[in-house]
Amino acid sequence: MHGKTAKMTAVSGGLALATCCFPILGVATATLGPQIAIAIAGGGLLCWLVSRAYGELCAMYPSGAGVRTWVGRAFSRPAGLTLALLYLFLVVSLGAAETFLISEVLAQVFPGLSPTSVVVAFIAICTVVNVAGFEPTTKLQSVLAIAIVLGAGAVFLAAPIVPAVGQTVALELTPLLAGVATVTFLFVGFEWVVNLSSELQAPATGPGGRDPAVARVLPSAMGWAIACLTLFYAVGGLALWHTVPAETLATSLTPHLVLGGNVAGQLGLFAMVVVSIIATLTSFNSGILGASRMAYALAREGALPRSLARLHPGTLAPHRAIVAIGLVTGLSALTLSGSGAWTVPVAIGAAVECVAFGFVAFAFARLRRMESGRERPYRAPYGPLVAVGLGIACLALAVGALVSAQHPVLTVAIFGAVTAVAAWWAARVDARPEPNRTHPVFALSEIPHG
Repeated sequence: MHGKTAKMTAVSGGLALATCCFPILGVATATLGPQIAIAIAGGGLLCWLVSRAYGELCAMYPSGAGVRTWVGRAFSRPAGLTLALLYLFLVVSLGAAETFLISEVLAQVFPGLSPTSVVVAFIAICTVVNVAGFEPTTKLQSVLAIAIVLGAGAVFLAAPIVPAVGQTVALELTPLLAGVATVTFLFVGFEWVVNLSSELQAPATGPGGRDPAVARVLPSAMGWAIACLTLFYAVGGLALWHTVPAETLATSLTPHLVLGGNVAGQLGLFAMVVVSIIATLTSFNSGILGASRMAYALAREGALPRSLARLHPGTLAPHRAIVAIGLVTGLSALTLSGSGAWTVPVAIGAAVECVAFGFVAFAFARLRRMESGRERPYRAPYGPLVAVGLGIACLALAVGALVSAQHPVLTVAIFGAVTAVAAWWAARVDARPEPNRTHPVFALSEIPHG
């Protein structure tokens, strides 16, 4: 594997590893039993197909704005802006769930800790670090991702999964399809690596001013990352099914800690706690970093309050956007700690991601036809017809994620309200006179920072 591909593979996989993935995996395993491996394989295949569309579009239009750029070009500016705003909501909602769950993890080993204090301290530290201009390098992100996989993977393999593989049950199509919708959430974030497209720029050696070999790095990295995640979660699901009681899997917020304790005692428990801390730090910090850059760019365009389009004079970080994202995430996390309805933002986040996947597939199909003569440094191995089918499947999964949530009425209502507000705001911004839209959204990596 090429050096750049290996590094980007670790980053892509690491962005999809978060503490909230473990209870989601536990709930799905409690429902599906050993079929969890089949459902994860189905979710991995879906994400691989979607990643091909991301790869082609990113090679054509390398931009950290990603979905905003592609969907806007294929359909309309309001459509692209709506998805960008939904992505901001996705980061905030998942960040809130992630912060709430890490407080539950720490409570298992430090019972005296107040969940509220953990939430406040965690978000405050991440906010201050980002305002100070510190950003983890891709090399550091790679090392942390590998540490998560090796740490949790060692615990998974310590469980007796070989007997679990040999046990079979009758396949039931309906719960299996619902399980695919659920476990697709486990891969959320793999595509955020496209924000790093500028790090892969090389001297132009091919048509379009980009090295074709470099353009293939991200698609290859996403493919390898999805393959590794599929194996990781499939082994983890089998280990949970064979080691942790079904009733615990269905209700526990920390099934991975139970697994660690069951297979390796205190050592396994503390290993999984360390894995959770690293996973939360990397996923949350990457989320708040990317969301703040997007909020800054949207504010420059006039799509968000222009007060967020300010850079810190010392670090050149978009400090107001960072603080705003941190405050909203913190308030959301505190609300979750009081209500316990952590599955609501997770289900909404999964639905938003599936909607984004669907519209990327539709944009891919439309741009294949609209710009058939445009040079494509990387070309997906399918055409518009398959892409349309893929987009429809992703939208169906979004519906499945909403209606299969533990609080379906509340989840659907919040998702509908957020989507309606985002669409209304995008249309309102687009209707403004042209002078108010003088700053186009540009790549997140082009935004100056320390």
